[in-house]
Amino acid sequence: MPRKRIKQLEEQLANQLIEDLRQACAAKDEAAHGPALWRIAALLIRTEGACRPLIHALAWSHIDLFTTVAVSAAIECWQWLISARPDLEFCFLQEMSSAW
Repeated sequence: MPRKRIKQLEEQLANQLIEDLRQACAAKDEAAHGPALWRIAALLIRTEGACRPLIHALAWSHIDLFTTVAVSAAIECWQWLISARPDLEFCFLQEMSSAW
């Protein structure tokens, strides 16, 4: 598959995952929130470069759904992301500092 097409598909998937997370937060649905976060973290780990919208969604999700379960899931995803992709640490910390 051509590289350009792969990038398009990754962008579409990123947009869908961000929307899934947004809907979970809007509905205050902890059961949907966790899996949405894990999928975003997985896509960030798997793709090359830094997808700022995904990093933003991951860093800010706990603002929209501030519960013990949601914050715990977010922290676990943050730890996984930074350990698997240390090259994203600076970008992630920029978003994290903005969120707090």
